[in-house]
Amino acid sequence: MKRRVVSLWLPSFATDRLTTRLDRRRPAQDGWRARSLATVIAAQGALSVAAVNPAAEAVGVRPGLSLADARALVPGLATFEADPAADREALERLAGWCGRYTPWTAVDDCAGGPGGGGLWLDISGCAHLFGGEAALLGD
Repeated sequence: MKRRVVSLWLPSFATDRLTTRLDRRRPAQDGWRARSLATVIAAQGALSVAAVNPAAEAVGVRPGLSLADARALVPGLATFEADPAADREALERLAGWCGRYTPWTAVDDCAGGPGGGGLWLDISGCAHLFGGEAALLGD
């Protein structure tokens, strides 16, 4: 049997996790996903951007920028402290949830760099349970 593996790359996982939590606790007028948002970390005595959501990325904010440079691009940039441990825990919960597709799931620690995340799913012999690979991926 050929191995069939799905790799899920979630480049804005950290900010997606954060905005989901924020929308539940402190809803913004248009929702947090519409606002430019970044997580920041302390590095070498300064704050730098660790992860960005698509709205911030669209206006030029990128991981690795200093917070000062990011705020020069987007004065109203919403920032929150990065929490890699919480991101990892959430990825592990997501991998567990993906057990509905296959019993073989794993977190990819290297996917997406800071703030991103990924999962591996070995769907060998499982896709037919969902009507084929395309249906499984669509689900």
